[in-house]
Amino acid sequence: MDWWNGLWLNESFATFMASLSLGEATEFKESWLSAYRGKTRAYGADERETTHPIEMPTADTATAFANFDAITYNKGSAALKQLNHYVGPERFRQGVSAYLKEHSYGTSTIDDFLGAIATAAQLDLDAWAEEWLHVPGANTVEVEFACQEDRLESLALIQGAPPEWPALRTHKTQLGLYNFGENGLTTQLVPIIYRGQRTDADIPEATCPDFVYANHGDWDYVRVKVGLDQLSALRDKINVFEDPLSRSMLWQAIWDMVQTGRLSPTEFIDIALENFEAETNDDIAQQVLGGIQGSWSYMQEFIEDEAHLRDFATRLEDFLWNAFLSAEPGSDRQHFLFDRYVGVIEHDTGLDTLAGVLGLDSLPEGFVFDQDRRWNVIGKLASHSHAKAAELVAAERANDPSDQGLRRAKTAEVAMADPEETRRLAEMLLNPPEGLSVAEARSISWGLYPRAKKEQRLAMAAEVFPQLQEISDNVNPLYFWPIMGGVLGTPCDSGYLEQLHTAIGDSDSLHPILRKRLLNMRFEIQRCLGVGEVLKSEFGG
Repeated sequence: MDWWNGLWLNESFATFMASLSLGEATEFKESWLSAYRGKTRAYGADERETTHPIEMPTADTATAFANFDAITYNKGSAALKQLNHYVGPERFRQGVSAYLKEHSYGTSTIDDFLGAIATAAQLDLDAWAEEWLHVPGANTVEVEFACQEDRLESLALIQGAPPEWPALRTHKTQLGLYNFGENGLTTQLVPIIYRGQRTDADIPEATCPDFVYANHGDWDYVRVKVGLDQLSALRDKINVFEDPLSRSMLWQAIWDMVQTGRLSPTEFIDIALENFEAETNDDIAQQVLGGIQGSWSYMQEFIEDEAHLRDFATRLEDFLWNAFLSAEPGSDRQHFLFDRYVGVIEHDTGLDTLAGVLGLDSLPEGFVFDQDRRWNVIGKLASHSHAKAAELVAAERANDPSDQGLRRAKTAEVAMADPEETRRLAEMLLNPPEGLSVAEARSISWGLYPRAKKEQRLAMAAEVFPQLQEISDNVNPLYFWPIMGGVLGTPCDSGYLEQLHTAIGDSDSLHPILRKRLLNMRFEIQRCLGVGEVLKSEFGG
């Protein structure tokens, strides 16, 4: 490559080939599941206004580092996987082989790479490259199908795109037509190329499916939309899908419904708790628990009835604690269930239980209550100013004099600080003194404004927003994250959002990394407020 714009192909090709090699030539057959989890990060990056094309002009190194993200690695890899299926795996392999032989020990461009694939496939890939590499954003696809009695009569793929990036691409995917029978799941797979807003599928004769998914095997880079009618067919059947990749993709589709305001967080939790015990794959179990914790976080922002929140908290805490106690001794699941239990606790009963755990001589067989987990528990207690927190922080600091221990102790102490000390620490992050390391700044930022100090954060943010250009001009970019994550953060507050929007509009020459961070913060708050509207309609407020 001659410049930063070509770096994506190097990284994306390595990412794609690592998954392909593991999945096809080793015993690690779940490599595509790991690749899919990475792809979800690309979907997340691609829906923000800070998204960018895979291949794009790069003005300078600062811009390159700002754009060195999940688009570079994971979307690029997904585009190569889509190209592999679009031209056919054997032709793709032949093209790659020819490309590597011709350009070994030399430099090349994306045109050289695509030219080799196009020659092997005997296809013109110019239109494909324009759609996939030079236009940002991710498409959506949903399935419409109709049946006559028990036979599938018609099926169409409806492609969508965000208004900011309206390109409708050409995709090659694999439809999964599923029936949930008494003898288990039956699946019919239908490869299809779709383009434009609507593609009517030429489908073979088939029984009317109970459920259809538009990206079986994850050939495509597209967000699959599942309708509420399809969700009702899926919610108690998700674990009949034996393939972990399929289950992960289906869980992601359900979580997408929450984040786009089509499903309440409370209903996601209901579905998750109903199905969690039967989930055998630890990676997917972690994925589901992440959705539970995310849903619970949204609920705490918008449900005003304290009694209802307390009842829900008890339900979650009891579920996770009992799952932890019954998990296989010494297993990864035993340990991450404990971690999630710590993560969801927000009320006194659970906090008291945590404080008691620290003093227990024994915990379930096989469980390793290591130093990091001890600090996680203490950090949770400190963030809620629990009565025993200060005593526990001091004792743990003495027991763990390591550099990591000192930083974790600092985070906990910051969380317990009074308003005056909190303000002093925030001002120190805004103007880092000589000798304040980035690691120390991060330790402070992680404890600065826990949920209970939301009003303090809002007041400080109102003072900081007018200073953004000064911060951009005078602060080392390494400290931008502690400032943005610690001092400002993403409180789900409409007034804060208005101030942030004004500040972004008034600042045209911010450092690229700082500007990108601010725009992503705005996106997260807008999304949170959107989910909040669903919860308000459900609970009032």
